[in-house]
Order: sequence, then structure tokens, then C-alpha cells
Amino acid sequence: MEQSVAMVLKKQSTSQAQNVIALQEASQRQRALMLMCRIYVGSIYYDLKDDNLRSVFGAFGPVKAVDMSFDLQTQKHKGYAFVEFEAPEAAQLALEQMNGVVVGGRNVKVGRPNNVPQAAPIIQQMHQEAEKYNRVYVGSIHPDLSESDIRSVFEAFGTIRACQLCPDPLVPEKHRGYGYIEYENHQSRIDAIQSMNLFELGGQYLRVGRALTPPLPFPGTPGAINPFMPIAPPSAPTTMPAE
Repeated sequence: MEQSVAMVLKKQSTSQAQNVIALQEASQRQRALMLMCRIYVGSIYYDLKDDNLRSVFGAFGPVKAVDMSFDLQTQKHKGYAFVEFEAPEAAQLALEQMNGVVVGGRNVKVGRPNNVPQAAPIIQQMHQEAEKYNRVYVGSIHPDLSESDIRSVFEAFGTIRACQLCPDPLVPEKHRGYGYIEYENHQSRIDAIQSMNLFELGGQYLRVGRALTPPLPFPGTPGAINPFMPIAPPSAPTTMPAE
């Protein structure tokens, strides 16, 4: 009897420990995803507002939040901001394509916040998992285009396994302007990215890049772990990339 009780207690203890580890890993992945969705924007013209940045960077995908740091005395921003996207691929494309671009008369500096390296091992792990799938991210999709429209355009590069656009939680028949396509082979993914990035479709320039994570539920849909909650903005300039 005592041995049976001991075995039960041991199993419960092991199960609890496994649950704690699983929760910790899920929390770390969620934190890494949130960091992947953020970029730093510096050298911002003093007259620009957060709506201006939201409009400029929204070309890469829906912007979740724009955090601008303000001077309490002058009530003007300090020339930098943190932009958070819904999708990590939107942040990556903005990082690749917007650094040095003139916005409001100044060449903005775009980089990653300095706390990103803390999650580097987990981010690298997700990148490796993503490579098991031949997926591409497609942003800046015109609202009048449907999944079948996007599929018909992108199937020119190879057989498509899946094509999904992020649904609008408020208007289910509408999409959020971005989605993912999965091909059967790796070369199709490469060809699609090379040919379709900045391709004009429906009067908008598509933003196309490789998917950075394995397939995940879209934000706001059943099963989503909601990795896109805004992160508190850094409180000190030491968290900014070097100018």
C-alpha cells in the first residue's frame, strides 16, 4: 500500500514538473515571437506622428502598436520609436527594406531592439522549424483580393499545398491584408519570393518573404496563443541600437 501511494505521488510530481517545463517553454516562445514582431526606428523627423509611422510601415503588414518616447518638457518625441507588427515577417521585411529610406525628409534608421539577442536561441529554433515548411509570407494584399485570387497568381511558381489569408475577427468575410502560402518544394518558395516581392497587384505592391515560424493560428482565431500583445516600451535609451 505504501509503495502504491509513493508511486502515485512520484508520478504526480513528475507530471507537475513536466507541466512547469512546458509552460516555461511556451512562455519563452511567446516572448520570442513578440520580440520578432518589433523593430526600432530612429532619426525620425520631429514633425512626424505615430499615425505617420503606422501608415508608412503598414505597407509590410498590420501594425499592432507604435511606441514613441516623448520629452516631458517640450512634449515632443525624442526622434525614435518602436513599431510592433502582427506578424514577425512584416517586421523582418521592414527591417530589410526601410533602413536608410527617406521618411519626412530624413533617412530613418531601422533595426532590432537590443533585447532581441536575449531570445536568440529560441528565435533560431523557430527559424529551423520553419525551414521544414516551404512557406512564404505575403503582405500588402488588396482588400478586394481573395484567397483564390492569391492562389491563382502564386501557383505559377509551383504546386501550392495551402493558401491562407488572415481573417478579420470583426468582419470574417474580410482579411487583414496578409497571409501565407505553402509550396510542395523549396525551389517554388525561392522563385515566388524573388519574383513577387514588390510586384504590383490590385494597385498595391506586395511584400513577399520567407516565413519565419512554423504554421501558427492567426491572431484572434481559435487556438492562437496570442503572441502579439503589446510589449511595454523600453524606459531607457540603453535599450536602443547604437545610432
